[in-house]
Amino acid sequence: MSSACRFVSYIAAAIALALLTGCGITGGTSARKVMLNPSLGTATLNQPVRIGNVVARSDAGVNQAIGAYNWGKFDDADIATLRKTLELSLPSAPSSSTHTVHVVAQHFGLSYTNNRVTCLGIFDWCVTDGAKILASERFYAAYDSGDKFLGTETLGMAKNRVLHAAAERIAERSLAVANTLPRPPAPRLTFDDPETANATMPSHLKAVGSPGLVAAAVQQTMLGEMEADTHLLPEHIPPQTDWQALLTKLPPR
Repeated sequence: MSSACRFVSYIAAAIALALLTGCGITGGTSARKVMLNPSLGTATLNQPVRIGNVVARSDAGVNQAIGAYNWGKFDDADIATLRKTLELSLPSAPSSSTHTVHVVAQHFGLSYTNNRVTCLGIFDWCVTDGAKILASERFYAAYDSGDKFLGTETLGMAKNRVLHAAAERIAERSLAVANTLPRPPAPRLTFDDPETANATMPSHLKAVGSPGLVAAAVQQTMLGEMEADTHLLPEHIPPQTDWQALLTKLPPR
């Protein structure tokens, strides 16, 4: 088989994968109920927590596509996934509940090739009791798929892991704050500081090239450079949310 034919076969396999995995290959995400720390299941939760504002900074999504199509940038649909995952995971709370959790996605960086996906998010959240802010936190969530044949772990799958981990942490800790319980340990894939989160990510990614000089040249022409250093954290990390100021601007939920 010629190099060009191999490249065509490679593209055909990618299309077949897209059909099998749905919108996940282009970055689509989906909500699900996450399991909370068992300590919360055995505690008396007198104060349910309802969900308030779940928003993102205007330029939160940043993509670095390396030898791959530039798909999957974090957007409003992913914020909806985060909100719905919180709704499914938190015990139901009446609208009259005075304890409310608010979330801001400050950054969601994706660096990926045609066979590996890495993502790192920065999230701020707070719990209020009426107008009083009881507690707030910034944390980081990061995931590296490792090398996968033909990208069999899609952009959407990798993004889901980060969004679900973020929802798990927010749900657990907001419930703990509202009910004056000990803070649960950090769930898997979540971190207290950027350095620790970034240390779990590769510093360099290399895409899988098509066999043959002609096919490889066509691939690079279509998709750009085939390897690069990763840039998952923003050069300037956004300041932590001024919740008192923000909540006066956002509509009540």
